[in-house]
Amino acid sequence: MQRVGPMCSVPAVAESFGHRIEPVLEAAGLPHDALNNPDNLLPFSKVGEILEAAARLCECPHFGLLVGARNDHKGLGPVGQLMAHAPTLGDAIIDFTSNQHRNSRGAVVYLMRVLDSYFFGYAIYNRFAEGSRHIYDLCAAIGVNTVRELAGPAAAPLEVLICHQPPGDRRPYRAILGPNVSFNQAQTALVLSPAHLKLPVLGADREMHAKLAARVAELRSMGTLDFASHVRHLLKPKLLLGQASREGIAKQVGTHVRTLQRRLREASTTYRELEQQMRFSVACELLEITDLQISDISAALDYASPSAFDRAFSRWTGLTPTNWRDQRIREQKSA
Repeated sequence: MQRVGPMCSVPAVAESFGHRIEPVLEAAGLPHDALNNPDNLLPFSKVGEILEAAARLCECPHFGLLVGARNDHKGLGPVGQLMAHAPTLGDAIIDFTSNQHRNSRGAVVYLMRVLDSYFFGYAIYNRFAEGSRHIYDLCAAIGVNTVRELAGPAAAPLEVLICHQPPGDRRPYRAILGPNVSFNQAQTALVLSPAHLKLPVLGADREMHAKLAARVAELRSMGTLDFASHVRHLLKPKLLLGQASREGIAKQVGTHVRTLQRRLREASTTYRELEQQMRFSVACELLEITDLQISDISAALDYASPSAFDRAFSRWTGLTPTNWRDQRIREQKSA
């Protein structure tokens, strides 16, 4: 499920192109007021379906980007309010990554160090998420607006990475995300420096932050996050950065490796099964929505060689990565 939040801007963006969004919602099996209340919940799959259909209706390939451009942390509800009173930008982002599961169960937001920089990223779980390109654009725009709004112009990212093919027209992306936008990336993320994370949040109130933290901790709109889902929530960014070890995940969830394995068995799964599911998901996503070479995808997934990745992918699908990508291209053209 997904909190509606920033999707409330979809009708206004559609209207700016002279279209009503109601037919799109009706075709998706949703009521006409589905996007009226930011606290409403939608199936995550419907988010991408709506954005994809609206983009076709408006003949706008960067529709999701325009929706995101109208939003910042204020569209994130109580979690966004909490961010607005964090002491620093880094604390605000940690507030978000720690509580984002209260807004969405279809994707993960993360902050991870990569060499001398930090990646503030967003990753979708489902390998066949319709409209994923638009979702990534939307979230990149919200991310850029959020860091600028919280910490001022000095918080502009060093670079914005986008996990899909380059658009025909890059000008809207540069106008909204800044001049340094890179496409065909293994992940969607804002690249921030350590200095960015130390910037103070403008107008923050520590006492209000403490009150909001207690309020956010009580949110139960999507229920509690079970242990296996928690592990799954952590796996994708760790996998993309070559850090998906049992030991690392166990440490992050605050337990020992044996306890991690036992609790996953109790949930009728194993770490190996979850890791392989996520590897397959990432591989399919990168094959489908980027033009990355097979060798680059293999490296992104930390395989020893492209041939090792070929063998693993063939076990999953019965096809080589190249054949699978070609098949998906044919299916999309005939759809």
